[in-house]
Amino acid sequence: MAFRIERILAFIFDESKEREDRLKSIHFIKASEAYECSAITALYEYARQGTILSYEHLVREYGLSIPLGESPASLVEVQDMIKHDTEMTEKSRLMARLGQVFQRSQELSLSEIAEMIGDTRKFRAGDNFKKESRTPKQMYEDRKNQPAGLLTNVSQINEVIRGMHKGSMNVFAAFTGGGKTINGIGMSVLNSTQLKYNGLYLTMEVPSEEVQYRRMAAHATLPEWVAKQPPIDYARILSSELTPSEEDYLFNQIQDDMLNTDKYGHFDVVEAHDFDNLTTATMESYIATLPYELDYIVVDYAQLLEFAGGSKMTLDEAIFQFYQMALNCNGKPLCVIMLAQCNREGHKEAVENDGVYSLRALGDSHELERGAYRIIFQFMDDTLEASGEIKIQLAKNRGGRKIVSPITTKFNPKYSLVGDSIIGSGVVNSAINKQGLGNMFYGGSDFVTCW
Repeated sequence: MAFRIERILAFIFDESKEREDRLKSIHFIKASEAYECSAITALYEYARQGTILSYEHLVREYGLSIPLGESPASLVEVQDMIKHDTEMTEKSRLMARLGQVFQRSQELSLSEIAEMIGDTRKFRAGDNFKKESRTPKQMYEDRKNQPAGLLTNVSQINEVIRGMHKGSMNVFAAFTGGGKTINGIGMSVLNSTQLKYNGLYLTMEVPSEEVQYRRMAAHATLPEWVAKQPPIDYARILSSELTPSEEDYLFNQIQDDMLNTDKYGHFDVVEAHDFDNLTTATMESYIATLPYELDYIVVDYAQLLEFAGGSKMTLDEAIFQFYQMALNCNGKPLCVIMLAQCNREGHKEAVENDGVYSLRALGDSHELERGAYRIIFQFMDDTLEASGEIKIQLAKNRGGRKIVSPITTKFNPKYSLVGDSIIGSGVVNSAINKQGLGNMFYGGSDFVTCW
């Protein structure tokens, strides 16, 4: 097996490389199962404390016998090597398992053989045997027959991306106060009610109670409900200011409809501190207990992953694991919607450039940019807030063209409304206007700004 650990170690011990990149490399090799040995474990334990052990120390104290090769040029090259070696290890285990099946085939029943073969096919990259045997026409037919991908809240974005498909990580990024949570909840309500997708909302900061209240406020803007009664401001629900009739309407009608899983998809909320140690392994174990097949997960938000739920991972390591989970979560692909925070320098640049972000705004995490199939930026300033608007930019799209010039669209945090989807659509606005309440998308001092 042509493992590349000699070159990866050379990068780690190359003092001419960025120290942060060398530390990240150590975390990446520990996350892989391709290099298990006491020396690698020791290297990782010290790296968690910010120390890089010397090559000589590992040779002397831990019996490391791997010679150093030529140092790779960059961290990206190191990650590609680790990915290659991880796949080689998984293939080796697969072949060994198949060998066991072959040796015992005469003494096993057909069901036992099928069970053993099934075990071998639970590897990270998914069911490659099926993929390799398909012709381009079969691939096309399979794609044509797939259900629609998940929708964003902006129709112009949807027309370009044709849905967020399972197996992809989609990053929605904004600066502080830029509507990350609002958009995440709005997309969840949209896909639950319109496409009946089953979703899980992982929150690191916003309490699950607040997520559910925002969800209810958004659900009450569906055309069938807003025609009966004006929607209820999320802040009034949170502060327990509802009248008795509003309480009855919200908790005996809206709630019953929202939780009707015969009519809509499932939507559950979990907090990071619900897990003793938040990893994709613990997440997958939890997902396996759900009484339905999960279609997507919203992570709110990325930069808190390394601090959440007893996590011992670096940010890049955590992002990489969720990228892997998009490809294979308990044997099936998943759509990951990763909310993220833009850095201050990137936001300052966007302010000076009429709301246009560059990918440098995600500079605190290389994996966010590298692992994302799509990156969508949200831009907000005082002028946009006052007019009830937000700018949305499709900055990266592996599946097609980008939208570099941001789209200006509607935004109202009172009801978790973003864009022009049916959640808060023109139908909803018309119904509200008939009741003399004006357009529900508006600015003003009564905006809820904690989003």
